[in-house]
Amino acid sequence: MSIQEILNWGIDVITQLQLFKADFFVVFMKGITFLGNETAYLIMIPLVLWCVDFRTGARTGVIFLLSAYFNFVFKDLFAQPRPFILEPGLNLI
Repeated sequence: MSIQEILNWGIDVITQLQLFKADFFVVFMKGITFLGNETAYLIMIPLVLWCVDFRTGARTGVIFLLSAYFNFVFKDLFAQPRPFILEPGLNLI
C-alpha cells in the first residue's frame, strides 16, 4: 500500500465522520480535540497532583511531556501533510 493510498483512505474516513453532524457528536469530538491541547494538560496535571496523589501526578506529567516530545519527533520524521491541505473541504470547524 502506497503513501498516497493511505492518505486517500484517511480522507475517506474523515469525510464519513463529518457526515455525522449531530450536536452531541460535534461536542464529543471537540472534547477529544481539547484533550490534546496544552490547556488540558495544564488543568489535568495540577488536579491529579493535588486531588489524587502527588506521585501519580508527577508520573502523569512525565508521560505528558514524553508524549509531546514523541509527537513532535514523529511529526517531523514522517512530515505528512494535514488532510485539510490535501482536501480543502475537510476543514469542518
